[in-house]
Amino acid sequence: MLDNGSSHVAKATRAWLAAHPRWHVHWTPVHASWLNQIELYFSAPTRRVVRHGDFSSRDDLIERSKPT
Repeated sequence: MLDNGSSHVAKATRAWLAAHPRWHVHWTPVHASWLNQIELYFSAPTRRVVRHGDFSSRDDLIERSKPT
């Protein structure tokens, strides 16, 4: 899923996509505020847990990522 940013519609990107037909691109609307909300949703655990954490395992990360 891609937004309509200039890097995603550049000639080089279009050429790469044409050379890799297995990849199917889904474009978001030009004013995709819902996509910004999803980015915000996923940035919260990153800011709260992942960035400053030291985890011994994947399970440890999942446990410490749960809301308190």
